[in-house]
Amino acid sequence: MSLMAADKDDVKSAIQKLGGLDSYSWTSTTESPQFSPGPSHGKTQKDGLVWQDFTMQDNTVEAYAKGDKGAIKTEDGWQSFDDATKDDGGGGFNFRRFLVMRLRNFKSPAAQAEEIIDKTKDLVKTNDVYAAN
Repeated sequence: MSLMAADKDDVKSAIQKLGGLDSYSWTSTTESPQFSPGPSHGKTQKDGLVWQDFTMQDNTVEAYAKGDKGAIKTEDGWQSFDDATKDDGGGGFNFRRFLVMRLRNFKSPAAQAEEIIDKTKDLVKTNDVYAAN
C-alpha cells in the first residue's frame, strides 16, 4: 500500500468518524474577489437536524432545517421554508427563495468530505494538514 493510499484511508476513517458522531459544529469562511461574506457557523445532529447562521449582503440569516423542511430567520422574523419561498408580489429576484434553495441543497461537512475524498489526487500530509488536487 502506498503512503498516499494510507493517508487517504486515514482521511476516510476520520470522515466516517465525524459523520457518526451524535453532533458536531463547524465554522467556514469563503474567499471571493466579488464579495466578502462573513464566516458561517453550523451545528448538525445525527438525526439530520441542522442549525446554521451566515451573513449575506450585510444581513445575518439564521436557519434550522431537517431534510427539505425548516425555518429561516431574516430581518422580517422567522418563516417556514414554504412561506419564505412564496412570491412576494414584486416579481424579480426573491432573496429568501435563494436562501431557502441554498439551505435545502446543503450537505453537512462530513457528507461533502465523503464526496470529495474519492475524487482527490496527490494527497499530501504536511504536519497535521492534508492537501490534494
